[in-house]
Amino acid sequence: MNMDGASCTQSTVQPLQDLRRLLQRTAAQESLPADLQGEFSAALDRLRDAVEEQGRKHEALLLSLRSKEAECQHYRDLFESTPHGYLLTDGVGTILQANRAARELLAAGQPALRGRPLSDFVPTARRPELRQFLLQAQRAEGVLGCSLRLQPQEGPPFEAGLVASCSADGSGRPASLHILFRNITARKHVEDERERLLQWAENLYQESQLAHQLLDALIDTMPVGVILCDGQGQIIRTNEAAVAILGEQVGGTVEEPRRSYTPLHLDGRSFPVRDMPLWRALERGDLVQGQEILIRRPDGSERIILAAAAPIRDGAGEIVRAATVFQDISEQRHMLQTLRRQTRDLELLNRLGQDMGASLDISHVLERMLAAAQEVIPCEGSSLWLRHAERERELVCRAAIYPQRTRSPQGLCLEWGQGVVGWVAEQGETVLLGAPESPCCPCPATDEETGLEMHSLLAVPLWAGGRVIGVLKLVNKKGGGFDRGDRSLIETLAGALAVAVENAQLYEQAQLAAAAAERSRLANELHDAVSQTLFSASVIAESLPRLWERNPERVHWGLDQLQKLTRGALAEMRTLLLELRPQVLEEGGLPDLLRQLTDAAGSRSRVDISLSVRGRRVLPLEVKIAFYRITQEGINNLIKHAQARRAWIRLHLRPSGASLRIRDDGRGFDADDIPADRLGLRIIRERAEAIGAAVEISSQPDQGTEIFLGWPDPQWEGRDAAAE
Repeated sequence: MNMDGASCTQSTVQPLQDLRRLLQRTAAQESLPADLQGEFSAALDRLRDAVEEQGRKHEALLLSLRSKEAECQHYRDLFESTPHGYLLTDGVGTILQANRAARELLAAGQPALRGRPLSDFVPTARRPELRQFLLQAQRAEGVLGCSLRLQPQEGPPFEAGLVASCSADGSGRPASLHILFRNITARKHVEDERERLLQWAENLYQESQLAHQLLDALIDTMPVGVILCDGQGQIIRTNEAAVAILGEQVGGTVEEPRRSYTPLHLDGRSFPVRDMPLWRALERGDLVQGQEILIRRPDGSERIILAAAAPIRDGAGEIVRAATVFQDISEQRHMLQTLRRQTRDLELLNRLGQDMGASLDISHVLERMLAAAQEVIPCEGSSLWLRHAERERELVCRAAIYPQRTRSPQGLCLEWGQGVVGWVAEQGETVLLGAPESPCCPCPATDEETGLEMHSLLAVPLWAGGRVIGVLKLVNKKGGGFDRGDRSLIETLAGALAVAVENAQLYEQAQLAAAAAERSRLANELHDAVSQTLFSASVIAESLPRLWERNPERVHWGLDQLQKLTRGALAEMRTLLLELRPQVLEEGGLPDLLRQLTDAAGSRSRVDISLSVRGRRVLPLEVKIAFYRITQEGINNLIKHAQARRAWIRLHLRPSGASLRIRDDGRGFDADDIPADRLGLRIIRERAEAIGAAVEISSQPDQGTEIFLGWPDPQWEGRDAAAE
C-alpha cells in the first residue's frame, strides 16, 4: 500500500512543477508565446492524465483495503469462533491475545489475560514442565504438543492438551508462540480407564494363563481319568490316570475314537458310541452322572469304571467343549460284593443262631446247620460228625447232604484219628485242602465215605467245653476251591453249632433230671437269647481282624457293637438268673422287672424299645407275674415276627388298678387270618383271664400291633360299693 501511494505522488508532482515554471515565465513576459502555449496545453494534458490515473489507482487501493479488512475480519472470526482455546504469546509465554474459548476455559476476560504469563494458570509444581514445553516449541520447526494441568482463575483445575507453534520475525528469530489448548479431562479419564482396563486385561490374561497351568497340573495329577474334547468332537486332552485306567492313550474324535479297549455293559453287551457319556454331553448337552461301564483293555484285563460327563458352554450358551471324568471302581465293587456276601452270610448266621437257639432238638439243629452251610457256601456235599454217645473214641455221622449221590455217610462210624474227619477230631485243627492259596496241599482223589471225586475239602472241628465234640465237613465247593474267607465263616458257624449242639445235649440230659419241665418252659419263653447274643458277639469278634486289614475305621464300630452285645449278654444272663430264682421275681417291683426285660431285649435286637411308668403302687404277686409274663411274650413276639424298628411299653399304676400297653411299628397282621388258639396269643389271653384282667390285641397289616391289658383292683371296687 505504501509503494502505490509514492508512485501516485511522483506522477502528479512532475506535471505541476512543469506548469509552475510555465506560469512564472508567462508572468514575466506578460504574454504567452506560441511555444509556451503549446507547452502549457501539453502540461495540462499530462496533468489531466495524471489525475485520472491517480483516481484509478485510488479506487484500486480502496478495493484492496476493503479486501484486506474483510480477510482480517475473517481471521478474527476464526480466531474467536474456534472451539479450542487459542493464545498468542511472546517467546517467554506472556499472553498477547486470547480467543473466547481460551477466556472461558481460563475463566478470565481479555483485559485480565493480556500481559499475564501463562504460568499464572499452571500449578506451581507443573510450571517447570510449561517452561520446558515453551523452550522446545521455540526450537521446534513444526508443531509441538503436550499434556499439562491448568488452573483457571475460577473453578477447578483441569487436564489440558496443548499444541504450540512458533512464528519468527524478519530476522528469523522467534517472535511469538501460537498455543492451542482444550480440556481433555474426560479424554484423560477415558485414557486412564483404558489403561486400567488394559492392565486389568493383562492381569486377567496372566491369571488365566496361571489358571490354565494350574488346571493342567491338576488334571495331570488327578487320581481319576479325564478326557477333554473340543466343540467339533476332537479329543484334545487325556491325563495319565485315564491312560492307566484304559491301558492306552485315546485320540481321534468322540464319534470315531482311536482306541484298542472295548467298552461294554456290565452284562457283557456292546456299549454304542452314542451312549458314551462324552458323546451325550457334546451332542445332546446332557449332564451324565454315575454311568458304570465295563472296560476290556488291550491286554485282555477288565476294569469297571464309574463315569460322569458334562458340556462346557460359552457366554452365549453354545457348547464349545465337553469333558468326561471316570474312576476305576473295580476294587470297590469287589469289596461291595464281598461286603454284601458277608452281610448276607451274617444275616443267615443270625437267623440260624435264632433258629438253633429256639430249638433244642439236636436233629433239627444239625439239619438246619447243614442247610445253612450249603446256602452260605454252595458245595456238592456236606456232613456232620459227633462223638458217639457211648463210645468216646468214635465219631458217628448224624447228618449229611449229598444231593447228587445215592450213597450217604449218615449213620457211619469212624475211629478217632481215622481219615480226614478222624484226624481233625483228634488234632482239633481245621483242614483246608485244594485251596487256591495252598496248591502244595493236594486233595484226596475221592471222598472216603461216599466215593465222590474231590477237588477241594474243608473240615472244621466243633469245640465245646474245652474239647472237640464233632466235625463239620464240606466237599467240592462250586465254582472253585475253598478259601480263607470260607474257612473263617465255617469256623464261626461251627462255633455256633457247637454251642447249639452242646445246649441240645444238655437239654437231653436235663430231661432225665427233676427240673426238666421248668427248664423246658424257660427255653420256650426265652428262645435261648443269651446264645444268640453270644453268637452275634462271636461273629463280630471273628470278623474284627479281617475288618482291621480292610477298613480300620470300621473296627471302632465293631468294637462298639461287641461292647453292646456283651452288655446285652450280661442283661440276658441277669434275666435268666431272675427266671431261675423265683424269689427275686416275687420280691422285685414290676417297673424294675419290666426295665430288665426291655434292656435285655434291646441288646439282642435292633428294635428301639421305650418304657415309661406312671404312678406307684404294690400289685398282688399273681398280678405282677402275669403283667411280667405278658410283657415278656409281647417283646418276644415283636422281635421275632413284627420286623419292627420301634416299640413303646406304657405301664400305668393307680389305686384302682393297673394297665399295660405294648405297641410297635412293625408289619402287623390281619386278625381274621390268625387262629385264636395261636400259642403266643393264647398264652397272653390265658394269663389275663387268670387274674381277671381284660386284654385287647389290635393289628392291621403294615400298621403295627398293639396289646392292651387292663386289670381293675377288686378291693377298690368293693370300697366304692361300700361307700355307695
